[in-house]
Order: sequence, then C-alpha cells, then structure tokens
Amino acid sequence: MLSRLLFFLLLLLLFFQSCSYTEKIKDGRTAYERRQFYVATQILEQEIESASNSLEKAELSLLLAESHQRLGNLDKGSSWYKQAYTWNNSEQNALLYARALKQNEKYTEAVNFFEEAGKLSNEPNKYRGEANSSRIAADWLSKSAENEFVIKRISINSSSRDYFPFPMDAGKIMFTSDRTQSMGTNFYKTTGDKFYSLFTGNIYTGEVTRFDNGFSSEHNDGAMVVTKDRSMGVFVRCDDTEGGDQFCKLYYAILDGTIWTTPILVEFTTPEVNYSSPGFSDNGRLMIFAANYEGGQGGYDLYVSEFNNGGWQDPTSAGNLINSQHDEMSPFMDADTLYFASNQPGGMGGYDIYRTYLDAGGKWTPAQNLKAPLNSGADDFGFVVDLFGPFADTVMQKGYFTSNRKDGLGLDDIYYFERVKRVPVEVEDTTDSTKPLFAIKLNLITQEKEFNTPDDPNSGIKFRKPIGSVDVQLISGTDTTFLKSDRTGTIRMDLEQGKEYEFIGSYPDYISTRVDVSTLKLSELEQDTTIEARLILEKIFYNTEIVLDNIYYDLDEAVIRNDAKPTLDTLAELLLINKTLNIQLGSHTDCRGELEYNQDLSQRRAKSAVDYLISKGVDGQRLTARGFGESQPAAPCVCARCTEDEHQLNRRTTFAILK
Repeated sequence: MLSRLLFFLLLLLLFFQSCSYTEKIKDGRTAYERRQFYVATQILEQEIESASNSLEKAELSLLLAESHQRLGNLDKGSSWYKQAYTWNNSEQNALLYARALKQNEKYTEAVNFFEEAGKLSNEPNKYRGEANSSRIAADWLSKSAENEFVIKRISINSSSRDYFPFPMDAGKIMFTSDRTQSMGTNFYKTTGDKFYSLFTGNIYTGEVTRFDNGFSSEHNDGAMVVTKDRSMGVFVRCDDTEGGDQFCKLYYAILDGTIWTTPILVEFTTPEVNYSSPGFSDNGRLMIFAANYEGGQGGYDLYVSEFNNGGWQDPTSAGNLINSQHDEMSPFMDADTLYFASNQPGGMGGYDIYRTYLDAGGKWTPAQNLKAPLNSGADDFGFVVDLFGPFADTVMQKGYFTSNRKDGLGLDDIYYFERVKRVPVEVEDTTDSTKPLFAIKLNLITQEKEFNTPDDPNSGIKFRKPIGSVDVQLISGTDTTFLKSDRTGTIRMDLEQGKEYEFIGSYPDYISTRVDVSTLKLSELEQDTTIEARLILEKIFYNTEIVLDNIYYDLDEAVIRNDAKPTLDTLAELLLINKTLNIQLGSHTDCRGELEYNQDLSQRRAKSAVDYLISKGVDGQRLTARGFGESQPAAPCVCARCTEDEHQLNRRTTFAILK
C-alpha cells in the first residue's frame, strides 16, 4: 500500500534535478517512481484515456491519485482514488478512497468506505478503528466553535506553498515558500515550481521580502528557527553538495551584530539520514528536531540535542510517549510544553497538531490532539507560539501554524491562532441528588509472558513481567482513543459508570492481545472503586509449534467437540486482532493404528480445526491445515511401551505462526 506523507516532507528530499537524468521521462509510472509528481500528473491522465482495460485504468488512476496527494492536491487526489475504485472494486482501492475522503472531511462517506473495505476483505471489522476515528473527527469538527482556539488565515499567503512560520518581532514572521521570488532559476521537478527560500513577512501590512541574509542559496532552504535571545538560528538545507548527496541536513548560524555567520553543518549530521523542522528550548540550549534514523519507532521521530562546549552533542530520542510507529514532525517548545505534528491513527485525516507536558517528575504526559478548528482533515503542522505583544485580556496564547485545508489561498497557507478564555455557560444542574456518585479508576498493566525455557513457548509460564511503551487502542462505543503504557507498563485512567471498554495492546514482534473491562455492574456501588486489568502479550515465535490445550476428539472422529471450542475461540480472536499473522494448524496422533489411517485422520482433524476458525470470521487464506499422523511423537517412548499419559501427549493439536 502506497503511503501518503504530508506535503512538507517533500522538502526533506531534494530529488534529482534536471541534469541528474540524461534520459527523458517516457511514462507516468517512471515519473512517479522518480518522485517527479508534477511530471507524473501531466502524463498519467493521457495514459488513462488510452488504457485498454479497466484494471489498467485503475492502476494508473491510483498512481495519479498518489501524485496529487504528494503535491497537496487533496480534492484531485480524492477524485482519482474514486476513479480507481470505480474501475476496480478492490479492498485496497476502497481503503485508499476512504482515507482520502477523511482528509477531505467527508467523514460519513469515509465511514461507509472503511466498512466497504472490511467487507471486501471478508473481515467486516478489519477497519473498525479507522471508521470510529472518522466518527470522532466528525464530532470534533461539529464542536469546533466550543474549542479554546480561534484561527484565521493571514495576508502574506500566496497561491504558492507558504509554511513553517516563526515569529521574529511584533507582527513579523519568517517563513518558507516556493513563490516566484525564491532564489535561483531552477525548478523542482517534484512540484513543478521553484525551490524553497526563506522570507520575512508583516502580517499587518502583507509586505513580504526575501530573507537575504548572506547564506540563502539556490537549493531548498527552509524551516529556520531562532533562539529567544536571537543569538543563533538553525535551519534545514537540502542540497547536492558532497558528491551529489541528496539528503536534508541541519545547519546553524550565529548572529554577529546584524550579520549572520556562514552556516555550519550541525556536528551529529549523518549521511543517508533526513533531518527536518528544528526547534529550541526556552534557554536555547536544547534543540529538538525530526529525523528518520534507523532503529527509531517508525518513519520520522523527534530527537533532542544539547549545545555544549561550543557544539551540538549526539542526539537522543524524545521517547516512546511522543514518538510512534508513524511520523512525528515540526516540534516547538514553549516552557514545559511541547507541540508537534503527527499522522498517527486517531487524528482528523492527515497530520494533526498534538500537545504534551513535562510532569513534576520530568516525564512527558500522553500527547493530546488539539482537535478542530486548529486541526482539520488536511495536514496541520508547524505550530509556534508568538510571545510578542500585544495581547487582549481574553487571549491566553497566540501564534501561527500551517495547513493545506480547503479554505486556503494556496496549497499550504499560514494561519494565525488565538487561544481564548471561554466564558462558561451556566447549565441547569439536572443531577439526581438521590443517586450515589462515585469514581471508577482503572489500573491497566501491560505484561509479557516469560517461559520456563525462554525460547520454548511450550515449556510453561514461569512468570509475567511488566513491559513498557505498549501501544494501546481503547474502544468504547463509537469512540476510539490511542494510549501508551509508561515504562513500568502501567496506564492509569478514570472510567465512567455503565460503559464497556475494549483495550487492544500492540508491541513490535509480539502478538497483539485484548482485554475487556465493564462498569455496567458497578452502578449500584456507593463508594469509589479501582479496577485492575492486565494486557498480557507474548513474543512471536515463528515456525514453532505451540500446543493447543484441551483439543480433544472422539475415537476415530474429526468433528470439533464442544469442549474444544473455547480454545479455538480464543485462537480465532487472536487471529482477528493480529490480521497479518498466518498460521499452520497441525494435528498429531499416537502410534496406535495403521500408519496411513493415522495420517488421514490427523489431516481431517487439522482441516476440521481450520474450518471452525473460518466459521468465526478468520480469512481461510491465512490458515493451513497439516496432518502429521504419528510421524512426530512428543513422548520419546517405544509404542508398545508407551503409557496412556504418553499416548495422550502424542495426541495433540498445535498451531505455528508462519514467517
């Protein structure tokens, strides 16, 4: 499945300029693969018209849709995803169209197509989380007027891409743009427009000038931030120096009076890593930035470096409570608060802006989505706080951010925001004073199984130990929330009376699992209560047979007995949660009976177990039935001398996760 990244990630990659390819682009697919998305859009429409069949048209439409998405043309992208689905009603095309609808804030239609994609996969609940997320986004949008943020577009925007604002003085900002006044004469083949340069603008007069600071270049320059004392600036440059290296790097410059020094490459910059969107702490000693280092949580993560002894020290990860398996970008620090953008699940469509705080112990709190109107179905990022006056009495905070939402002037525009004090509305108290009220607290512990023999899942459980930084999806009714356990493996939260909660825990290289918590039967309690629950995960052991306990068959029969169904029901639930796992169901007999008969019986029993899992909604293509007969005894005994217990040990049903 093709990934859709926020448009501003294009700044991270300075793709080959015109001289980089001597051969002419001849078709849309080649242009797309070389990330010349603007060129691809020009060619693909013609190729679709001349395509000979619907499958070819669908494939080309998908490339065209992705090209428009990469360019930030969300409406055109959505339209071509729809065409791809029209020509080929596949699960993938329905899913991509659903996500495009969500980005265009057509949430009801998005829900319908998420559900349609699930039906096409033969797993109706496969995309339930994304459908619920769309319902939540629609609710946030409908209540945007109640939010503490008020936004408006500012006058310096153009029909080009304008983003990453940074306040320089009262009413004045620095920002990045590819408008026609950008330096240089080359055009960026990715977008068909000029390369990016830094500009300054006055939000009151609309006046814009290029930031001619002596180090602006003909390459992609952007995302500059300056310390509060205005002594240092850090920015991103994507150039073709050092033998054609195309990766984006971090540079810093010192302000000497009124003159910026020649940019210095940040010391820890590593080849073949892309860096982006730096920010400073209040004292200017810490820099936080995005990078796609190997070994991160996934995609782009946030990292922190300290300026010490005249240089920037090796960076460290901002931690698992901030970084996810998706992309985290555009960090901004305001005292003990960190704002950043992420495309993690549960947002409004594209990248959303999140906020997290340092608690009294110096730990980051779980990040909060700032919802609409600050966030939208499109990409929202580059949040910064403006500390220059003036402030109205009702304004707690003001600043800027970037969005390519539908009401913009160009593909990316800069917006101004104010965080205002809302006057509380008096609501009549309708609480039944005779009904007891009480608090319900939950301590959810994420743990992993530790076996008696570490690499043998059949050796029995020795103990269970906490495992931290587990991603936990909380589903309650139509609401979905994404949580993460702390380093001790704990999530503490308040629950409501009369509700049911479903928690699904995921961790790399572990089998995802689920636990249900209900407060339906607590409604008669008259005192506070705390519920303890555990999400127990297990490492994935590929191609290792794991014995399924309590799977018994009648003599010479292959029918699943009622007392075997609970074990298979548990396995079915595991497979429905872990949709990427494929397994082999194995059946073994003891040594009594004819060799050929035992082989046939074991095959029929394995097939019976597979058929039962299919009846529970598991995709049969993920299941393999294999009968081993008596060929692999678990008890090392001579058949005539085996005890009944040893025969029972040999009669077993197993499953193995296939790699």
